[in-house]
Amino acid sequence: MRKLGMHVENGLICRELPLAGHSVVQEQPEEEQRLRLILPHLSLACSCLAYVIVVSSILLHFEKPAEVVLKASAQREFAVEVLRLEEILHRNFSSEMARQLAIFERLDHLTELHFYWYEQRYSPDEQWNFPNALFFCVSMLTTIGYGTIAPLTRAGRLLSIGASLLGVPLMLITVTDIGMFLAEACKLLSHKYTYGHSCPSVLPGTAIFLILIGYIFLGTGLMSQCDGGHNMIDSFYWSFITMTSIGFGDIVPESRMAMLGCGLYMVIGISITTMCIDQSVAYHIHRIHFFGRRMASNISDIVGHARFLRRRPGMILDQMDGGLLEHLRALALADRPFKQKQSATSGLGAYDPEEADCFRWIDQSRGISVVTRKGTVIKSFRAHRPPIDYL
Repeated sequence: MRKLGMHVENGLICRELPLAGHSVVQEQPEEEQRLRLILPHLSLACSCLAYVIVVSSILLHFEKPAEVVLKASAQREFAVEVLRLEEILHRNFSSEMARQLAIFERLDHLTELHFYWYEQRYSPDEQWNFPNALFFCVSMLTTIGYGTIAPLTRAGRLLSIGASLLGVPLMLITVTDIGMFLAEACKLLSHKYTYGHSCPSVLPGTAIFLILIGYIFLGTGLMSQCDGGHNMIDSFYWSFITMTSIGFGDIVPESRMAMLGCGLYMVIGISITTMCIDQSVAYHIHRIHFFGRRMASNISDIVGHARFLRRRPGMILDQMDGGLLEHLRALALADRPFKQKQSATSGLGAYDPEEADCFRWIDQSRGISVVTRKGTVIKSFRAHRPPIDYL
């Protein structure tokens, strides 16, 4: 009975299904396979995007009314202070000194009021709109946290805590997945432009540095064109602070389109940073482990060679190696007639002396040190014959 399985027919992967004694062939085109490979990653990215949009909408629902109330209260108090100041200016005082003292007291109170509402995050401009909420949510989930806007209500702060508990791991998984795709794309490009060389398992340090610096300069150019234009030093400073997820918040985009573009730049930038860190760690760990293995092998060879010299004083290694090889060659020549006669009578095949294991195979790696090869000959000789006293 033939087993059901999968086979390739006309470039299509076909799977056979049992159906009442007949075989039904189900074709799976290459496009469907690619879709199955891409679908989990696309679903992860879409889930993260939907999560950011939902959290931003809920935060906007809580914080927008609170911002309206805050602005109304601040503007009311400012209006009252301005009216009191105008009243002092039109009041008659007994002396000019008393008039100036009253004005200074009212200005001092107005200054304190400005500082109070500044601490309460009052701004005459609109803070909580959808682009700003989206920008805040992205900066929160990527752990950059510029701090330019923040929730003021208790519900908004509790929502930020709950959203971060689930959203930060989700964003981390998403940017790591994007970083893996970017790393594979960079490896394919490196393989394409190295003229047929093998595809590297990790990117070299120079390529990692160039990718990171190139994306930082890309952000520098974009930031220099936003909000009327920043100078190149400030733009490079903002791009570097954003890429490294430090996020001081002293330089931030102001227009809505700039915030949306910078939010996308942050996500891709964190993905590139994650990719570069992962590839750099893998590259240097591989080098460190290779160096450690080589060091351990060399140390063990030196220790084994020193022990052998202690057991055979008075001889140098070349003399012992030459004597052992001459003795093995003599034993092989002495046993050859007997082995050939035995092989001819019994039909066992080619001559295979016991001392053949002492010699290195022709396809054996030549990366072994000279001390290791000589130690191998000596150990194999001791296993087959008693030690020889050359002294």
